[in-house]
Amino acid sequence: DGCWRRWRLNTVDSSFIKLAEGNVASPKNNNYDDTDHRICSSVLVPALEDGLSLVFGTIGGCIYQVPLCQDDVPTCNQLWAEGKNGCSITAITWIPWNDGDQNIAVVAGTKDGVAHIFT
Repeated sequence: DGCWRRWRLNTVDSSFIKLAEGNVASPKNNNYDDTDHRICSSVLVPALEDGLSLVFGTIGGCIYQVPLCQDDVPTCNQLWAEGKNGCSITAITWIPWNDGDQNIAVVAGTKDGVAHIFT
């Protein structure tokens, strides 16, 4: 659980080749449930310099980003964490947004019925 994998279609024999994989590291504390890092929603987000990024939400209420254009193994970066434990990110998407240098916004919904807009 909490793993992501990047694949490429091999057009010669219609198989998939795994290019990279990673996971969400579990914090080492007593208030953390091992299932909190399970991915429950995800979206590919265009980035200005970095190509595409995988942005995903977890059962524990965290949002992470993995840049997919790197040649080496990409790093999983935590972008945000819900203040309440166990408040799953149940939906996540991106929309065009014109606000100075920012061209996109990420919208995340939680199981508590709250929508967060990150610009």
